[in-house]
Amino acid sequence: MALVTDAHGYTLVADEVADTLGRHGMNVRPITPGWTVTAPSRILSYLGGPSFDAYVPRNFARFRSPELDVTLYPNGLMLRGFSRQAAFAHGLLVEALTDAPAYQTFDPAAQDIERQIRGVWAAFGQNPAAHAGSVVLDSRLDEIAQEIRSLPVSYDEWQIVYRQALQLDRALRGHPQLLEARTSSNPYMQSPEKEAAMSNGATRSLSLRELLGEITGKVTLLARKEVELAAAKGLVVAAVIAILGVNMLLVAAAFGLAVYLPAWLAAVLIGAVLVVIAGILGYVSWMRRVTQPLAATRKTLREDAQWAKERLA
Repeated sequence: MALVTDAHGYTLVADEVADTLGRHGMNVRPITPGWTVTAPSRILSYLGGPSFDAYVPRNFARFRSPELDVTLYPNGLMLRGFSRQAAFAHGLLVEALTDAPAYQTFDPAAQDIERQIRGVWAAFGQNPAAHAGSVVLDSRLDEIAQEIRSLPVSYDEWQIVYRQALQLDRALRGHPQLLEARTSSNPYMQSPEKEAAMSNGATRSLSLRELLGEITGKVTLLARKEVELAAAKGLVVAAVIAILGVNMLLVAAAFGLAVYLPAWLAAVLIGAVLVVIAGILGYVSWMRRVTQPLAATRKTLREDAQWAKERLA
């Protein structure tokens, strides 16, 4: 599932993921992520420098239980496990993380709607009992709904913000969220005794066709995840090898020039060329920067005014 965070919000989201799953009987425990999880972001952070520090967390979060394997990336949350348990956990998390410091969409227009919805959630969360049925917050939700009606995004992005607006409407009416209200009764996560009973004899009640379908589904899921993992490892290895290859080409160029020049002068010449190229690219990028962000400023002022109005609700 899409879940875009920054370095600060990442830890808060990770804690909410573990807490939400724990409340619903999925007793996940933290484990150390493998290098395939951390390596791509580490490479980006190394190459990007300080510009990536605000987006790449220092420590990655991964949780595991007998039913689920959960990994939180800076731009998504990956759930692996049996289809029914993973589907239920997916529903729980998208519901619980609506007011968390993370975006469940990628389109900037959809993320703007999410930001506005979170602003109303923040005002409501200061005193839910007093703000239930607030005319000001209801009016603000109506304004957001008007923007959703004309939101120029794909249906996948649109239905996410539509669902978040419905969740907010339910909270403003004083009702708990649908899945959260049923914490005590989880139809998919079973006690150890029930799991043992299923393993020992409950599967005997399945027909041969149902049993084959269940086995086929599990094998297909496992094969797909193994392919995805192999592809991720291959991309990381390819990136590392490509960087090493470029370095070797530069060394070879220096050796080639050493036939005509002193070795140290050849190395300095190649380094100078690279510095000049970097300087040109940096200069072009700097000249293209936004120097008069009037639209962004107006948008920020409008959001600040909305925030103040919500605080006074």
